[in-house]
Amino acid sequence: PRPYYDIPPSSQFSGYLEDKMTWKTLGLKTNLTAGLRYNIIQPGKEEQVSALSPRINASISLTKDIELRAGFGQSAKTPGLTHLYPDKSYNDRVAFKDISNTNINERIAIYNTNVYTVQRSVGLKNAVNTKYEIGIDIKLPNDRSISIIGYQDVTPNGFGNFSQYYTYLADVYKIGYGLKANPGSKPTFDNSTPLRVDTVYQTKGMFGNTQWAQNRGIELDADLGKIESWNTSLYFSGAFIESSYKTSGTVNGSPKNFGGNYVDAQTPPFLYKYQSGLEVNINRTFNTTFRAVTHIPALRMVLSNAIYVTWYTYKYDSNQIQYPIGYIFANQSGGVDEIEITDAMRADPNYRFKGYLLSDGKIDNTDKIPTINSTPIWNLSTRLTKEISKVAGFSFYVNNTLFYEPWVASSITKTLSQRNVGTFSFGMELFFKL
Repeated sequence: PRPYYDIPPSSQFSGYLEDKMTWKTLGLKTNLTAGLRYNIIQPGKEEQVSALSPRINASISLTKDIELRAGFGQSAKTPGLTHLYPDKSYNDRVAFKDISNTNINERIAIYNTNVYTVQRSVGLKNAVNTKYEIGIDIKLPNDRSISIIGYQDVTPNGFGNFSQYYTYLADVYKIGYGLKANPGSKPTFDNSTPLRVDTVYQTKGMFGNTQWAQNRGIELDADLGKIESWNTSLYFSGAFIESSYKTSGTVNGSPKNFGGNYVDAQTPPFLYKYQSGLEVNINRTFNTTFRAVTHIPALRMVLSNAIYVTWYTYKYDSNQIQYPIGYIFANQSGGVDEIEITDAMRADPNYRFKGYLLSDGKIDNTDKIPTINSTPIWNLSTRLTKEISKVAGFSFYVNNTLFYEPWVASSITKTLSQRNVGTFSFGMELFFKL
């Protein structure tokens, strides 16, 4: 384990300025809130990063019952200590493994462990999220209301791994090569005569601003009023959300026909380098929640039941046709060299690098058929809160109260998969009012 004294402390300074304004124009009441935050981490150090984050929210009352609102804001996530001061990278690779031997005394597993000192990521910036939203609030008769909001937020420079490589040597053994069989006991190990020595490609573990993410959707919240005879308030909410992800980091791949077990699969002589940002993961979901809250004053109790329903889920992985743009290969000093693939190389159908055709590096379009689940899946949760006195009470709760774990099929397979798995739980909470 990494000792805490090995990690420099984190220092942070921030300041926030905000102003609220209200005025009337043509009888319409307008509210405006504007703010500005400045944040700096590790001030005065080489790894110092800072961010200026503006925010503005506005609303206008069209009538006494209808209000429009909109907002814009940026928030900056500063690099954490893991990013600024990364730990060493420990990489294990099988050298020999025989753990299925019928004789337990002959079972043995041998690993190469390579320890690499990860360099601090120079030039790492804040991950900045920009969000826009617009909505409407409507008051209805009998103390009811409804609120609808649409939003979009984008983070173009989230934290992710750089695909920068180094190489190290790793031995591979088998019986007769570094291992001598001893029937009834573990083989005798001699690391001076391995079957072979592989040159292994391994990423350096450095971080960069390589992740792009976008979230957008529409959310609805409604207060449905109160059933007086039951002393029960009803609430409804729903949301349709889409999330998209891709990386701007380098994408790499091995030549074809490198796979299989650790004995037969030697490491590739080089890696292909591909253009980034061509693979996108898209997820969508539509869900609703109906909540009923019942007050029982005579017993000083509150009973809450909520039904969560997922009506629709969508998952799509898009990977366009890719051609390699470069080669990455090991050099004599334990590092890697890189050469760019030129137009002349691509024009030659017989061009080879280290014996492999350039045309074999093409990655075909692997856009998958979207996986859609349109079978409604519901989940009932219950909470009962009881006041023992003015200063104490307890709550008893159950999640997935009816233990509903259905088997359903998706749009691309008839094979059933179980949903709501692992959602059942219950417990009790004791609280005090000081």
